Amino acid sequence: MEVPVKRSIPALALAAVLALLPGCALFVTAAVVYGAVYTTGEDSAAVTLQASKEDAFEAARAYVNAKGLLNMAHPYSGRLEGRIWDSDVTIDVEETEKGDARVDVKARRLIGFKPDRAAATTIAEGIAARVASGAPR
Repeated sequence: MEVPVKRSIPALALAAVLALLPGCALFVTAAVVYGAVYTTGEDSAAVTLQASKEDAFEAARAYVNAKGLLNMAHPYSGRLEGRIWDSDVTIDVEETEKGDARVDVKARRLIGFKPDRAAATTIAEGIAARVASGAPR
């Protein structure tokens, strides 16, 4: 069951204020321009990006390589598997009907194999920021 983040005037006003703070502009750009990250389960997060599947996949690959260890990447299926921080991560990138890319991130902690929603959300935000910066590779 998807729980989308509802946009509202106060949320957009907050985003405008955050954009003025150093270091927040990139995240705000990713959230407002490319869509907000939302949770899809106790260990998952997703974001829809205005980018091709290939660009989103390369952004995800670059993010995993920068933050952790990439174990497997299959561009055709859109699946990446790796380890970031203390979690096993699975990322699925697929093309939507509108031609955008949807990125689904699933993270489970190595110790106890418990869900890690915070890591999944942070990773999805990082991939969105990489796409928003225009330098996915």
